[in-house]
Amino acid sequence: MAVNYFYLGTFILYLLIVLAIGVWGYFKTTDVSDFWVYGKDLGPWLATWSFVANFVSAVSVIGFIGSVYGGGYSILTGIVLGLMLGISGLYFVVHRVRALDEITFPDIVANITGREWARPVTAVPLLANAWIYLIMQLVGASLLVTTITGVPYKYMIWVIGFVFIVYTVLGGMVSVAWTDLLQGTVMVATVLAALVYMTVTQGGLTAINTEFATMGTGNVAPLGAGAYTLIGLVGSLIAFFGTIFTGQNYIIRINATRDIKTAKFHLAASGVILSVFYAALVLLGGATTVALNGSGLGVDNGG
Repeated sequence: MAVNYFYLGTFILYLLIVLAIGVWGYFKTTDVSDFWVYGKDLGPWLATWSFVANFVSAVSVIGFIGSVYGGGYSILTGIVLGLMLGISGLYFVVHRVRALDEITFPDIVANITGREWARPVTAVPLLANAWIYLIMQLVGASLLVTTITGVPYKYMIWVIGFVFIVYTVLGGMVSVAWTDLLQGTVMVATVLAALVYMTVTQGGLTAINTEFATMGTGNVAPLGAGAYTLIGLVGSLIAFFGTIFTGQNYIIRINATRDIKTAKFHLAASGVILSVFYAALVLLGGATTVALNGSGLGVDNGG
């Protein structure tokens, strides 16, 4: 694969900006509270975009478009609804989370139950889940950048991993929040721009959906072509609800906000932004599937 020096230069500039934010965050961080919870002074919009950026990632873009390619729009029912339910659940317990004044889920469980052994029991599955998610993020981001720039994956995964670790360690929540603002804005804008482009070039959403349905009626069915049974759907909703409701990074962001009002606002605003984003991403997945099929580049999923 030939190296595209324009895209490579753009990506290097992006990495330098991220590192600069990390260095700036380092000098803005004066104590442990600043590092972990932004000194409990995270404003509404910065908190909102920091929350959004947790979802707007390589995992979302690659995973959702790939899922739509393989199973149609049913991902909106099976996953996105569960995510939104989880965010809604957090909204109604914000006051309780703030009152506990704990920034880790194991600490919250131990506080409520009064059992110290609850900390390691709760921490182990959360840590395992975090490692898997981080690996997915790193691999997904590296594959995307390799495809765009032409730089071999074996180099890119080390570069991206190093930069992400450095800016996080340097400034903690201060640098994370501001890099989230940058990354979240870029990703949301890029997905929306791509959807507009694909929609215009393929004759509109009606034409795309008509062709998508022609490829398989299950593509546009809420539950797909047998993709979900009732038990499977309920299980999916509960799983994703629990993922959000117990997420370590979400608990930190609730505690990092200035007050309960700000915490509730950032969850409500994030829910709206993410609903629009995921709907656009799923539609983009349908448009991409139709475009690939029309170009003779479709892949047989074995279905």
